[in-house]
Amino acid sequence: MEGLFIAATISMGMTNYLSKILGFKDTPFIKIAVSSLLIAICGLINLAGIKESINVASALTFVEVLALVVIAILGLKNINTKALSVKPTNTNSLLMSSLLMLFAYTGFEALPRLSEETINSQENIPKAIKYSIIVTTILYTLVSVATISILGIQKTASSRTPLSDIIQKLFGGGYSRILDIMALLSIGNTILMTNIVSSRGLY
Repeated sequence: MEGLFIAATISMGMTNYLSKILGFKDTPFIKIAVSSLLIAICGLINLAGIKESINVASALTFVEVLALVVIAILGLKNINTKALSVKPTNTNSLLMSSLLMLFAYTGFEALPRLSEETINSQENIPKAIKYSIIVTTILYTLVSVATISILGIQKTASSRTPLSDIIQKLFGGGYSRILDIMALLSIGNTILMTNIVSSRGLY
């Protein structure tokens, strides 16, 4: 059930970037239609085979990490200690933010489910979990600092596409479109892997 809700929620979020890139109005009907299509496309890739799915996921992960590294570097150049020192005043928002961490760290539980396709899985799977958690925690922290420093708390909270808003603010709209596409690929990667994990877990 967790996997189903994650795939559905993330695909809904993906329509935000698609509507921005393609310029269509994301009404509830359009959101559902586009989300269903995205999940179906990822499902077809999964059906092609685990090797094909992992190859696509690896390529998309490279793009995803590249985007996060760029944002992290920009953040280090634009650190705003005043924006970062704002104390939380809304308990409900704090709880909602904590729930979002479920999406931020989803995927690590996927690794053991792919142990049958992994060489020397008893040794490599634990290493993969440990090192990927370390790397992503550092990246997530740096990107969070960058986003709040550049956009501020209020704009970060209200933005539907905060990472592209950072690029737009610093370099203009042309470059933000590139990040929109990178974010789109990143979200697609999450759906792709969620499909694999959910189906494997169900099986």
